[in-house]
Amino acid sequence: SAVLDKLTRTGVVLGTPAYMAPEQHRGEPADQKADQFAFCASLYRALTGQHAFEGRKLSQLFEAKMGRRLRPAPEGHAVPVWVMRVLVRGLAPDPSERFASMEALLRALRADPTRRLLRWTRRAAVPLAVAALGYAGFLATRPGRVMVGVSAAGQPVPGARVYVDEQELPGGQGEISAGLHHVRVLAPDHEPAQTVVHV
Repeated sequence: SAVLDKLTRTGVVLGTPAYMAPEQHRGEPADQKADQFAFCASLYRALTGQHAFEGRKLSQLFEAKMGRRLRPAPEGHAVPVWVMRVLVRGLAPDPSERFASMEALLRALRADPTRRLLRWTRRAAVPLAVAALGYAGFLATRPGRVMVGVSAAGQPVPGARVYVDEQELPGGQGEISAGLHHVRVLAPDHEPAQTVVHV
C-alpha cells in the first residue's frame, strides 16, 4: 500500500522488516505470536542462508507474507520436512494459526517424528544459536546486551564459541552496537556456522 511504501521512503523505523510479523506491518503491537514469527524468520535465515520472504519494498514484503510466498531453500541447504512444517506454521500470516506459545513452538522443534533428531541437531545446533542471535538482534532497537546459548538436543554444548565481527563473545554474552554484524559459531564435534545479523 502507499502508506507502507511511504514509511520506508521517509525512514520511519518499525523494526527489521524481514523479521516483522504481518500484524506489525499493520501497526499492531508485537506480542508472543509476533515473537514466534520473528524467531521462525531468524531460524529460516540461519538454516537456508536467505530471508523467508522477498520484497524490495515494505508493501511487497507484506504481500509476500500475507500470501504465504515462502522462498524455497537454495540448493545445498536441505531442511528436514518436519522442521520446515514447524517454520511454515510459525510464519503463518494469521497469528491464530501459529503455535499457542513460544514453548509449544520449541517443543515442536524438538519432536523429530523420524527419531533422527540427535543426528540433525548436531548439524543444526550452531545455526539454531545463530538464529537466536538474529532473534536477539531483531528485538534490540539500540545497542544492548545479547546472550546466545548453544545447545544440541536440549543440552548445552561445552566449548562452543561465539564470534561477532571476529571478536569472541565470552560465554556467548556481550554488548553489540546497532548495525550489521558477521556472526560465527564454533563448537567441538559440530559443523561451524555463520550468518549476518542486523541489530
